[in-house]
Amino acid sequence: MYLISTCSKTNAYLIEQAKKVSQLLQMPYVPRKHQSVEDLLTTHHCAGALLITKEGPSFVTKEGMPHHFHLSMAHLRLLEIDRGNTDHLLRAIGYESVTSVLDCTAGLGSDSAVISYGCPQLTRHTGIEGHPILGYITNHGFRNFQHKEPKVTEALRRIQLVICNYQDYLEQLKHNTYDVIYIDPMFENPVYESPQFLQWRGHLLESKITPEIVELALEKSKRLVIKERKGSRLFKEIPPIKMVGGKYSSIAYGIYERR
Repeated sequence: MYLISTCSKTNAYLIEQAKKVSQLLQMPYVPRKHQSVEDLLTTHHCAGALLITKEGPSFVTKEGMPHHFHLSMAHLRLLEIDRGNTDHLLRAIGYESVTSVLDCTAGLGSDSAVISYGCPQLTRHTGIEGHPILGYITNHGFRNFQHKEPKVTEALRRIQLVICNYQDYLEQLKHNTYDVIYIDPMFENPVYESPQFLQWRGHLLESKITPEIVELALEKSKRLVIKERKGSRLFKEIPPIKMVGGKYSSIAYGIYERR
């Protein structure tokens, strides 16, 4: 269970915004009343809180540092694109010809940011996030984050985020709705040592890829790209037609296409 509150130094506007978010996400609003986050969570028996602050929404737990929207490692990847180096994910999705992409696991928004920035020709770019609080924070970032480079801000604005279960979303799509569907089931083998994931430990939804999901995704797109470890169970049980990735990296992008 989660709750919605504000930063400790709040005001009438932030309180009103917190109440609106409470209604939107169907989670209880709790007045801050100068309580510490730990006391707030303990008193109301909650695992975490979404705090509405002047700087934007922030997710806080007892275990980790607060999470707010930021480009994280995507920032370095955008710099590499500007230097003329092609990102492995962009290579996997076929960045030169693709016009529509569905990112089934938007998460922190890094991969979607890279896709949108590297493929400015996209006419449809949808991101799906199953965790309502993470989805709210990421969507707020896509809609409001201002980067010093206007083209980065423009790339974020092109992404439309939907909070739902991606399998449910796939099932209601028509055939060949997207050129490419991308899935990052990173939490089958979590990289918990990564600082950006510490505050989400134990909170994020697991995403296990099955042959049925692969088949479903290929009904709705021309190409499916899945990010996983090179020696993963997934790539052994459902071999891709091609894998893209760095020579010395343990991570690869598996490409699947309908036969």
